Amino acid sequence: MNQKKLNILFVCSGNVCRSPMAEGILKNKIPNIIKNKIKVLSAGTNTVNGMRVSAFAEEVAKKYNVNISSYKSKQLNEEMITKSDFIFIMSQDHIDFFRKRFLKYMDKVYPLKKFENAEPQNVNLDIIDPVGGNIDSYEKIFLEINGEIERILPKLIEIAKQI
Repeated sequence: MNQKKLNILFVCSGNVCRSPMAEGILKNKIPNIIKNKIKVLSAGTNTVNGMRVSAFAEEVAKKYNVNISSYKSKQLNEEMITKSDFIFIMSQDHIDFFRKRFLKYMDKVYPLKKFENAEPQNVNLDIIDPVGGNIDSYEKIFLEINGEIERILPKLIEIAKQI
């Protein structure tokens, strides 16, 4: 039996920091009762398949009981996009990427910080890429992503329950 799922895709650039952290965080937060109704993936706009996550991303995630140690990067492709119900991007660069290459799917694309945000005009929509930074910068970004996922989780659960 092929049950319909809510398909969520997180997208960043290299798919070794922000989007894998987001994927791991959301997977950890989905209540067991609806885990079978939500599928969570992540991909990168500018990566190659099979790269390990950043060591700092892995270390920070582990500190918060999110295991991304076996995660391997994936290059974003049209099949992933077509299968997704919601695509959460990390920065303006990713909006520009979708507008140039996948314009017909823009109705699925949301800056993570803008989705279900009553006051998005007062928010810097970018979640900064921590690549090249120290472990503290990775932890700051992890906690920022975690906060955004906690904010949108009730809406995602509500949608998933209707499937």
